[in-house]
Amino acid sequence: MADSYQVSIAIPDNSKVEITTEVNGRDLTIEGKVTVEQQSQPNGGGCSSMQTRQFARTLTLPAYVDPLGISNETVHGQVVITIPKQQGSTGPLL
Repeated sequence: MADSYQVSIAIPDNSKVEITTEVNGRDLTIEGKVTVEQQSQPNGGGCSSMQTRQFARTLTLPAYVDPLGISNETVHGQVVITIPKQQGSTGPLL
């Protein structure tokens, strides 16, 4: 049985991501900001634009978790948040 939960969030290619997480009991709140910069011509010529989106989501986890062990990484166009279970907790991957 897995010893952690994982939450994946898809992000656009070539974007900058800022993620914050907070755990309150079994509730996990994820807040983030995704910034995408686009250029109409390669090598910096022409016009460029920047788009920023913010999001927030609260999930209720099936069991209590260890809030000090939360980590996140960007893998293949997704932010993967890993939340370790407390000792003795069981439950599925999200």
